[in-house]
Amino acid sequence: MRKKLFISLLLLFTLVASCGFGDGSFELNPGENTGGGDNYHSGIYFMIEVTGDFQVMVTPPERFSPLVNYPGIDAVRVSDQIQFQSWFSGDKHNKLVIEIINMGQDTINRVWLVGVAQRNVKVLNPDARNKNNQPVFVLGPIPAGGAYSRKITVEFNGFPAILKWDTIQVNNRVAYASDFGQSTSTRLWSSDLSGQLQFKITDFKDSFIKNGRSGWSPGMEWIAFDYFGTSKEGIAVVHPDGSHFKFLFLNSNQPSFFPDGKHIFYSCHDRIPTSAYDICVNDLSGLNEQVLIRGDGYYWDGSAFQTYTPLQGDSAWLYKVLYNPRLSPDGKRIVFMAQEPEQALGPGGGMINRWRLLDAEFDPGKMTLESKPRLTGKLFDGDTLSNSNYYIALYEFIPSFSPDGTNLVGFLKIQKRNPSTKKWSLDFYGLARLKIAELQSQPSSVYLGNYLTRIYDIRNFSSQIDALYINFQDYSPEVGGIIFSVKFDAFYGSLYLLRVDDNFQPLAAPEVFIRNAFFNAYPDISTPMVPGYYR
Repeated sequence: MRKKLFISLLLLFTLVASCGFGDGSFELNPGENTGGGDNYHSGIYFMIEVTGDFQVMVTPPERFSPLVNYPGIDAVRVSDQIQFQSWFSGDKHNKLVIEIINMGQDTINRVWLVGVAQRNVKVLNPDARNKNNQPVFVLGPIPAGGAYSRKITVEFNGFPAILKWDTIQVNNRVAYASDFGQSTSTRLWSSDLSGQLQFKITDFKDSFIKNGRSGWSPGMEWIAFDYFGTSKEGIAVVHPDGSHFKFLFLNSNQPSFFPDGKHIFYSCHDRIPTSAYDICVNDLSGLNEQVLIRGDGYYWDGSAFQTYTPLQGDSAWLYKVLYNPRLSPDGKRIVFMAQEPEQALGPGGGMINRWRLLDAEFDPGKMTLESKPRLTGKLFDGDTLSNSNYYIALYEFIPSFSPDGTNLVGFLKIQKRNPSTKKWSLDFYGLARLKIAELQSQPSSVYLGNYLTRIYDIRNFSSQIDALYINFQDYSPEVGGIIFSVKFDAFYGSLYLLRVDDNFQPLAAPEVFIRNAFFNAYPDISTPMVPGYYR
């Protein structure tokens, strides 16, 4: 029997300050029972009661407080602006549907459904669990007037069964690596953009363990990061409150979540004997790895490896290194960096390591490439470097997609040759926008510079603050601009925010918000959630 009970939350709430998740009456581990009348009071939460004949009843919160104290995240309770309803899916009564309707005027970008307590029932398939072992489900985005539902697997061991749910909107935070308070190692931290609400996520006792580059899942329930230990190196994940650490992928780094929050793309090595670094994908179990793009010139089409040869010649792919895989927010395009042979001619006649940007179409349903990887464009504006006037160095690019997938943002250098002296000089070094959507319809022979917009030359700023090195950026309009890492010496670094408008024009000089970051802090902001994708 399928029973729906629609409860419309059109109540006047009394504003009551609340500390922590609970109202002091009901916080349990999954499946644990309590006695007393508090079991049947919703408090500040939504309460689902399931009777012995599997009738579902929803009770709205008795009162409201916006305050949420959840370690490692910035959140506000949204139970005052949603409808909450629940029913069973199917006759087995083990799949409980929970639906949230946004009654507010603005989109709720990211909602966590946190199971603060259960009586006579266990929740079996959460997206994550927090340090209190409470199940966490992610919903969103939910536009004004829109609805979002999730199926939750449950197991009953008595009746009536009670589930209490907190509904919180989770806002963006910056994850970064820092050696603050550590003598020889780095740990994973997060912070808001004020820099006042910093949180140490990882706290390994072994000082030889180091943490590096990180990547939020779109729902922010997981952070993947580079893990360097005494016996193994690779990629691990952790909940933002520091709990449920899990080592996933050996000999891997540079993680980037897929829009569904279930898969991670990363650079991997020691997979293919004829390649150095490849691009791999795996799920959160860590058991289903697939090499997608190989450094020796092959890609996986879903059934076999096919060749792609964007660099021609006998020495092509000599170095066989692929780095920095990035997915467009809709998961339909992948970009990555490839290193050319070591002995490539650079501006001024010197031999340099050229880095090239490649892209390919991606099938998010099959999790395979739909097209062979191709060079996105040329690094110089002439037929050859010897007759060119401009050259783009992408060694430090490390691209970030804009939320609409039409632009890439990153650091790069542009060198210019004097037509009289024929000598090369640095024309631009800083943050730039690459119009990747426009490039996708162009042949690989076009000059990248024709599709670039210079955002901010970092050289004047670097001299003003006496910085040695500036790099490792991430971009998000939700936080108002571009964050990047600044290295001052061998031990000290900071994180800065460059606020930009919708056209990527700077609104003010960069402002510091973290002063105790590791000099290669690798700041990361969560990518926006895409409608219809998550889980």
